[in-house]
Amino acid sequence: MSNTAAASGPALLRDVSTIRMAIRIVQTPTSSGYGFGASVITAGLMLTPFSATAFLASRTIPPLVRRSRGNLLLPAAGGLVLLCLVAFAFLRGSLWEVFVVMTVAGYGVGALYAATPGFIGRSAPQGTTTSAMSFNLVLTTIGGAIGSALSALVLQAATAHGASIPTGHGYVVAAFVGAGALAVAVLLSYLLRPRSGYVGGNEPALAE
Repeated sequence: MSNTAAASGPALLRDVSTIRMAIRIVQTPTSSGYGFGASVITAGLMLTPFSATAFLASRTIPPLVRRSRGNLLLPAAGGLVLLCLVAFAFLRGSLWEVFVVMTVAGYGVGALYAATPGFIGRSAPQGTTTSAMSFNLVLTTIGGAIGSALSALVLQAATAHGASIPTGHGYVVAAFVGAGALAVAVLLSYLLRPRSGYVGGNEPALAE
């Protein structure tokens, strides 16, 4: 079960929340000193590169998993999303910077989704793969809820009494809270990754 949790780890708090914060900043009025005052359509278009690179990851990561067993792909993908959160804390001076962060984050999130099933399949004992996949889905759903709540909590704390929008510093704090949580998850997914001496069903390979 620990390996299953490791597989879910980077996904658990990935929604602390590059996507939600980026969309919110894009629509924040320019009078805030950090927002872009863009329309809902523009904000929606910011999801296009995220979706495109997530789809690209779904096509490129599975072959890597099959070819190399991909034991490091999950922590690597989580690390990529972590870097995007850190970048988001600083690279918000123009729309194209947010666009680039969203593009890279899309590939990282897509890679997490693409790599996790293979990771679980190699980690779970024989006969328990379906249960492990279901457990991962539950953890991912819980992680999304926790991530959303944490980002909302931090941004609300950064909103002055009587104001309708948080300060720009609130987004920096929210990004680093997410990065810290994700760093722990990435470390766990690395330490609890399936070892090369194991083959299918979590059974140790026998020496020749």
